[in-house]
Amino acid sequence: MSSPPTRPSLLIRIADPQDSAAWSEFVGLYEPILVRVAKSKGLQPNDASELAQEVLITVMSSISRFEISPRVGSFRRWLATITSNKIQDHFRSIQRTPIGKIGSRVDLTRLADGSLEEIEASLQVQWQHQMFARAVEAVRDTVQSETWSAFWRTSIDMISVEQAAIELNSTVGNIYVSRSRVIAKLRKWVQQHSNDFLEDQL
Repeated sequence: MSSPPTRPSLLIRIADPQDSAAWSEFVGLYEPILVRVAKSKGLQPNDASELAQEVLITVMSSISRFEISPRVGSFRRWLATITSNKIQDHFRSIQRTPIGKIGSRVDLTRLADGSLEEIEASLQVQWQHQMFARAVEAVRDTVQSETWSAFWRTSIDMISVEQAAIELNSTVGNIYVSRSRVIAKLRKWVQQHSNDFLEDQL
């Protein structure tokens, strides 16, 4: 599953300070992603949440100057730059705190280490996770529970098809069919909700 870039229409809309619906949609998409990226770089949960808020505030104040153009790079790269800067600011702030209150500065330096490319890659991975979670939420109630269990047990829990057939009192053939049906629905959902997104190079 590729990481879908942000819809250009949404980027244009959030540049309008009066469009609160667009901003709510943007925050709903990106806040959990930013929190997870911050945690992956060593921030504690509360600090990660605060950092995500700082990034979103910076985006809000600067989005009107972001140009949707291949010449200036992708929105994700721009967001990664902001996020990376905020993470580095966070650890620099900690470094200015007396050592006795925070522990080893060597450890903090290690936690803060990470290139812009790594931050951008983390954003992409978290996008993929979020898209899968949203697809799961959308598709799960559209199939029978037995069909969903066949997919989940073999594709997520990674048990064998034969074991799933025994567990679900089904046949190997039915397990394969059920799993394929759910995978097709998940792929269709992702494709439908990715069609309106920018190409990755924008």
